[in-house]
Parts: sequence; structure tokens; C-alpha cells
Amino acid sequence: MEVNKKCQCEKDNNGKWYAVVETKDPVTGKRKQLKKRGFLTKREAKAWEASMLEKRPTKTMVSFWDGLQLYLDDSDASKTTRELKERWIINHFPLKDKPIENITRDELITWRSELKDSGLANRTMNRASNTLNPYSNL
Repeated sequence: MEVNKKCQCEKDNNGKWYAVVETKDPVTGKRKQLKKRGFLTKREAKAWEASMLEKRPTKTMVSFWDGLQLYLDDSDASKTTRELKERWIINHFPLKDKPIENITRDELITWRSELKDSGLANRTMNRASNTLNPYSNL
């Protein structure tokens, strides 16, 4: 996700601070806000904001693997869920190093057909496909 420079740190009604960072999805172009609440000080909120700005790539040519890592970092996925999704992508998705923008629908359809032909269980194929849902509609 590309980060816009628009960020804000403000005090909540309960007296605690929150930070908001605006991002832009390089695939869909949609704007997204990342928000975290509950900081005791403005300094803590600014530090979180700075860390979010540092770990976001500024270019849009993000590989699928890097995009997945960012997605899992943003979601509150458990360690087990994270490891499971990473393992499925490593074992079953040959396009993981390709930039997200360059992955075509035809490539995804071909990949899904190859999964069916490989003799994997339907549940395994569906789990691997569901890992791609943040990026496409299969």
C-alpha cells in the first residue's frame, strides 16, 4: 500500500490519543485508513504513525509476497494463521514473487486449474484461494 502523507494524531473523548494514517491500495486504487487507539501520550501515537510510514513501500510495484506480509501485519492475524497462510502461498502459489499489478486473471485461472489437476483436496485448494481474496475475486 502506498502511504499518503496525511496523518493525524488527536485526543479521544476518553482522554487517550489515537493516530490515523491514510493509505492507498496500489491494486484497486482505493483509499484506506489505518487507525489505532488507546495511546497514553501524543508521543506514543506519533511513534506508531512514524513506524507505519516506515514500513510502507512508496512504490506501487509490490510483489504478491510483500503485499501479503503487509496485509498480515495490518490484520490482527494470530501467529498460527500467519504461518499457515505463508506456508500455503510458498507451497501452492508460483506467482508469489511477481508484482501484484502484473498478475492477470488468466494466470490466476490457470493456477487454480493446476491446483485441481495436482490432486489436492478441495479444502486445501479453497484455503489457498481464500488467501488471495484480499487481492482478487476468484
